[in-house]
Amino acid sequence: MNKETKNSWQKRVSKKTDEILYQDKIDLKYPCDNENVVLSVYEIAGHAGFSEAEKAMIATAASELSTNILRFAKEGTIEISACRRKHDRQVIMSRLERMDRIERLEKMENEYTVCIEILADDNGPGIPDIELALKEGYSTIPASLGLGLTSVKRIMDEFYVESEPGKGTHIHTLKWRKDASCIA
Repeated sequence: MNKETKNSWQKRVSKKTDEILYQDKIDLKYPCDNENVVLSVYEIAGHAGFSEAEKAMIATAASELSTNILRFAKEGTIEISACRRKHDRQVIMSRLERMDRIERLEKMENEYTVCIEILADDNGPGIPDIELALKEGYSTIPASLGLGLTSVKRIMDEFYVESEPGKGTHIHTLKWRKDASCIA
């Protein structure tokens, strides 16, 4: 991946969140690094107030991403962050009923939405056909179920992928906390 593309990717990702609460970056080179990814997700998601079930699901998604990096690119990084974003005034206004709009708007503007953000980055062979790779049951590995990326997409609330053959793959996912707000 050339420097210009990588910089634009980083700029796009950094606009997604307002404040990083907790963060860990794990270099992936050995199979045991996958365990470090799972442990890190559990710790960070726990600090961010996610339930045990949510932590397990997010850890599963992160494990799929790190397994793919190790399997196809041989090395890369996974960055896990707990982030918070102030509620968007227009989104709040569209959700509130007219009767109590002003009172609830003032309260919600001081609250935040919390998410876990996972960035998976490698400089491996890339994905030649992203649409095909996201098709349930598709795999380039014999005897594989072909559920890796599709399960990540299904588990996480937001899923973005950029890839180019010979230039690597970059995946950005977010999982929003279901209670929707907190003052962290």
